[in-house]
Parts: sequence; C-alpha cells; structure tokens
Amino acid sequence: MGRTYKEYLNEKLKDPEIKKEWDELEPEFQLIRMMIKARDERHLSQRQLSDMTGITQADISKMESGEANPTLQTLKRIAEGLGMRLELVFKPLTGMHNA
Repeated sequence: MGRTYKEYLNEKLKDPEIKKEWDELEPEFQLIRMMIKARDERHLSQRQLSDMTGITQADISKMESGEANPTLQTLKRIAEGLGMRLELVFKPLTGMHNA
C-alpha cells in the first residue's frame, strides 16, 4: 500500500530547505485554513460569500487555494462578510531576544 500524504509530507519536511520554505509559508496556510473554516461554519458557499462581500467568487477561490495574496482591506471585507472582525498579531520568533 502507498504512503499517505501526511507520511509523504513528513518525509519531505526532513529536508532543511523544504522545511524552511514550509515554515515561511505557514502564515499563509493558517490564513487559508481560517477563511475556509469560518465560511464552512456559517454554511456559506464561495458564491454566497462573494455576494455578501462584493469580492468575486473566482477571487475567493484563488485566496482559498493559495493562488492569491489578498490585501488587508480585502481580508477585512471577508471578515465583515463572515460577521467577524479581523485581528492581526505579531509574535516573537522562537529563540529571538529583545534588543
């Protein structure tokens, strides 16, 4: 039997270069997961969210697939369309010291 995606990914992430790239993309992955989860929890299709925000369904699809990087203004419109508020947080990097 073949490997699962998770097994394949864990094997690839042992490569330091791939792991570094993966870690650098993590904020985008988190944002995508949060957008999809919030939309799903409200039982909204991409089309319905599009109608609520004025953002095209195609653009919402691109954001959810990681093909587009939305502006802060666009993220705020999506949050409002979902009945939510957008919050941004800066967190210190592990092992970094304040100067």
